[in-house]
Amino acid sequence: MASLLKVMLPLSVILVFIVASRVIAAADSQNTVFPFTKTAGRCQGRYCGRITKDAECGACPRGYRPNEVSSLCVACDGRPSLYDWLYLAFMGLVSLILHWQFIALASNGRKTVILLQLAALFESVLAAVLTLVLTSPVGELTLTSCPVNQFSDWYTMFHNPTPDYEHTTYCTQEAVYPLYTIVLVYYTLSLVLMMLIRPLLGNFLDQHFCIA
Repeated sequence: MASLLKVMLPLSVILVFIVASRVIAAADSQNTVFPFTKTAGRCQGRYCGRITKDAECGACPRGYRPNEVSSLCVACDGRPSLYDWLYLAFMGLVSLILHWQFIALASNGRKTVILLQLAALFESVLAAVLTLVLTSPVGELTLTSCPVNQFSDWYTMFHNPTPDYEHTTYCTQEAVYPLYTIVLVYYTLSLVLMMLIRPLLGNFLDQHFCIA
């Protein structure tokens, strides 16, 4: 056992060194600044930005993302990619399928199940339309978004820089705008519509189909 530890310890150190060198090399190849270094004219950290050139570095406002060269917060004016729409469709279908599953488990009678599942489908579609209309650009069935460039864009809270290991600059933001908040808005609207429509439909079915 002791001999095995003597062999594994140097190998672990070598492995950590190789991984760290690869990470630094990848950051340099992408022209990104290592979180603990200082570069003139640019904020430290991958997701830190500033509104103006003289402003302090921090998180960009919602709907903005820092420029990779100057760190100025730039408005998101792109369009969602096919994968973004597939992600949003998946998040919407998850809640709809859960609705259908619990309706099938809790309801009695085939007609009752079908009507309640159709109501859940109507609520989900209406919530999706309202979410698109209420999201920028308001009043249109489309979206403006920031492009998703890498996996870390989804988890900016893990990339707050700590220059010289002293004070942390908090730059947590929605770099994948609006793929986080739009899902929360959709779920909120779905809940509100369910609380408005489902009791009325349940009362109607109770009177006409004698739900136990």
